Amino acid sequence: MASKDSNSLVISLSIFVLLSLGFGVAWYFSHDFNTQLARQIAEVTDSVNTQEAAIKTHEAEVEQLKNLIGHPGATDEVVEGTKAEIAKRAADASSAAAALEAAMVANANARDATSQSASDRLRQTYDKLAELNQKVAQHEQALQAMKTSLRDKEEELRKKEAAHGVRLSEEEEKIDTEKARLRQKQADYEQLVKDNAREIERVEKELTQQRQSLIALRRDKLKLEGSAFERIDGSITLVDAAAGSCYVNLGTKDELRLGTEFSVYARDPAGKAEGRILNPRERRGKVEIIALLGDHLAEARILPDSPTNRVSPENPISKGDSIFSSLYEKGKKLQIAVVGTLHFHGNPSSDREEFRRLTSSAGIDIVLEVDDQANLIGRDGEIVSAEEIPDRITAGTRFLVVGKRGNSATADDAQRVIYEKTDVLQAELLKAAENNGVYVLSLASFLDLMGYSRKQLVSAPGLMSEQE
Repeated sequence: MASKDSNSLVISLSIFVLLSLGFGVAWYFSHDFNTQLARQIAEVTDSVNTQEAAIKTHEAEVEQLKNLIGHPGATDEVVEGTKAEIAKRAADASSAAAALEAAMVANANARDATSQSASDRLRQTYDKLAELNQKVAQHEQALQAMKTSLRDKEEELRKKEAAHGVRLSEEEEKIDTEKARLRQKQADYEQLVKDNAREIERVEKELTQQRQSLIALRRDKLKLEGSAFERIDGSITLVDAAAGSCYVNLGTKDELRLGTEFSVYARDPAGKAEGRILNPRERRGKVEIIALLGDHLAEARILPDSPTNRVSPENPISKGDSIFSSLYEKGKKLQIAVVGTLHFHGNPSSDREEFRRLTSSAGIDIVLEVDDQANLIGRDGEIVSAEEIPDRITAGTRFLVVGKRGNSATADDAQRVIYEKTDVLQAELLKAAENNGVYVLSLASFLDLMGYSRKQLVSAPGLMSEQE
């Protein structure tokens, strides 16, 4: 509201200034016109005075002539008197008298003509003077009207200014009140921010403590579970011992893939299936999926087991036994992250492309990978920043596969920079894995889980290592 009144006041003042300038210009031109009229009147007046002086001169000359001939104050009868006097004195009525008479008549006529002309000019001058006086009066009247209008506008502007001043004072008072309320709100907000900051700090400390406790519990869980890591994935529904095959309750809708290997564990004596943690000592053998028969049905062949866990004829794989695979998660693809150099064929060159082929054929999704140039690569091959690691490594990621570290003491400066950058990214990946309960495996351990090698796995806090 104060802004609108201020604008109205500015507009009113602007109109007042414009009117003042307009009236001033009009008054200036009227004054200039009056000055010109006065100058013209003065010139006409001087002309009239000159004409009147000339008339008076002629009249004086006539009067002198009349005095000269002995008829002071006479009218045109002076001619007749003069003629008689001349005739009296010039008894012979010579031509001199006639010539003198003619001259005097001509002089009288010229005097009359001059007098008449002077009277006409004087009359015209008076008419012009009257016309000029009338114009002066009209301009003075118009100027007076303009002055009156200007006074009225000034008075109106003063009244509006006074009214605006009152409203402006009221609005300023309201603004002061609102400012006081705003200051109070600001103080309350700052206090609230401080209180929230303290509460956030307290909650973050509590979350940190809980996260550390969770990490410790996950480490203990990993130690207890050994290579099992998780709960069961499914169970054996039928066994054909003669054919060396069996059937499991997983199928196409469970994202099961051909070639997936499962470890078989004895069924729970209490009859529990889903939800129980598997005991490595109850492991009976392995099976490999060879055919997908339905949404939740697949055929598997029974694999020869390792020497240390050979299937005993007295304890064969049977219906109801539990199955588990570290590389399978029911209903979705297995997600992993990879960092470090990948050498497993014994070649000096990188085996990264072979690793990608193996994981792709097994239906494993690499959500984050540090390649041989220390680039951080996303699921779709795009390069991502290190700040995105906490968003990419989540609770849905199953394993962080760690390859060998590069030799940062190498003489190759470019390669040393790559190794150092890889070490930095590996530290961030390990931190994200620890915060989200992601199991960390060495490359050899992961390949063993895939069935690529037959090395024995031993557990270590937070990392599975290989032992020949």
